[in-house]
This record gives sequence, C-alpha cells and structure tokens, in this order.
Amino acid sequence: MTLPLTNPDFLTDLTGWAAYGAPTTFEWVSPGYAHVVSAANGKGFSQSLGVLPAGTRLKIVLNVATVASGQLSIYVSGGGGWVGTVRSAPGVYTEFKTLPSDDTYTLRVIANGGAADFQINQIGAYNLMAGAFSINMVDRDDDQRQFTLPMVTVTAANHDAQAALADALQAGIEGISRLVTQRVDFIASRLEPGDPRPTAGSAQVNIEWLVTYVEDTTLEVRTVRIGGANLDIAGILLTGSNVADLSQAAMAAFVSAFEAAVLGPNGNAVTVQSVAFLE
Repeated sequence: MTLPLTNPDFLTDLTGWAAYGAPTTFEWVSPGYAHVVSAANGKGFSQSLGVLPAGTRLKIVLNVATVASGQLSIYVSGGGGWVGTVRSAPGVYTEFKTLPSDDTYTLRVIANGGAADFQINQIGAYNLMAGAFSINMVDRDDDQRQFTLPMVTVTAANHDAQAALADALQAGIEGISRLVTQRVDFIASRLEPGDPRPTAGSAQVNIEWLVTYVEDTTLEVRTVRIGGANLDIAGILLTGSNVADLSQAAMAAFVSAFEAAVLGPNGNAVTVQSVAFLE
C-alpha cells in the first residue's frame, strides 16, 4: 500500500504521477498545479495505490484550481472500478469509497463526458479503515502511560474475532506490567489523514470552542473543548458576544452531527446547550 500519496501538492513538479490514456497535455504549472488538456473522455493522470484489502475505506480530497472547459472526476481502478462525482467547477471536493475486494488499485483524475481542460491544485488519498488498540495505564504516583497499536481493518465479519484479540493483548500487557489499566479502546475506524499543517496564524490549540452539552435523561452536564476555533466564519458569533450562534450554518451542522453521534456518560442522547469561544 502506498498511502498517503506521493507529491499530492505538486509543489515543484509532477513526481509520483503519470499521464493516463495519452491526454493532449499533462504538465506542471507554477505555483503548483497539474494541468490536463484532453480531447476525449477518460484521459488524465494517475498514481498507484498498491495492493489494498477488501473493506479498506478511502477518503479522497480533490482541490480543483480551474476548469477551463469540460468536466472531470476521480476514478479508482481495481475491484470493478469506481467513478466519483463529476465536477465542472473549481472547489475542494471529498469522496469516500469502500473497496469491494483484495486487489491492486490505481487512483486517476480524468476527463469525464468528453474533452476537458482543468488544473488540479492538490489531491490526497487516505486510508480510513485501520483498526487500532489503545491502552492507558497508571502507576503508583498517578503518572500515566498511553500507547496505540495498529490492527487489521475491522469489519462486520471479523469484529468479534478482533475484539477477542484485543482482549488477549490487554491481558498480555497486564501480565508483564505492574501498572493498572485505566482505559482500553478497541478502535474499528481510525482516521490519519496526513493533511499538511494549517497556514493561518490563528490556527492554535488554545483558541478554543467550549462545547457545553447535557444528557437528555439524567440532565448531567458535560463539556468538551475543540481547538483552533475559526472566528472568520461569517456570523459565527452572536453580536457583541463570545457565544456562537447555533443557527449559523457551519455551527448548526456541527451541533447536528454532535447530537447524532455523541452519548452522555450514562449512554443517553445529548443536547448541545452552548458553544463559546475561549482564549
């Protein structure tokens, strides 16, 4: 497996990428674009992903700088092939694909529906389905030791067997350590996108959103802090306040996703009470 991709940002050249299907033009354009001109459908550029197992879930991020004409799409060969959503305008697009079989896969960006002329600023592909085992242990002085170990992809078919292996690993670790286990996580899906560091000067962990939420049944209140609060989003704060407007589109999307996924400490649904900016 060759993830993350080689030279996903086209910083100075096209290293790692190859023309596919003999496009009319495949060239590097300053300050960091892959430029494709194609007279026909299905031509563009590609990079091998190597051998990937069935159940691997790919996240593919495509940054389209310009579309002078035509359309383009992501294509993943192998396992029967797959074509992502057709794009005809600049923008940052994200695609997800669960691979159906063990196979050798290749990622391509190709003209779709005929002739096309486009420039790509960045393309990244990441494996979202790496299972993991994480353990947190504490010593006599209350100092903690935590580490995470990768496991094979967890699927519906192998879940119970992998959970049993995680239990056995925990027992094995405890058998050779005097520390006491505080927490064990058996992780079915682990995201390591490998994205570059943020460039904004305000992208700091101590510039935070404080999320306050309540468990619907027990009314217990909990908080969680999210670093890198983006205050440049239009309308994100109520006027003259450090409290977020929960009806603003980006914040409303966060609240909806949070309430749909998160449970309270007693396993009940939760409701977000407020989100406030802290520094």
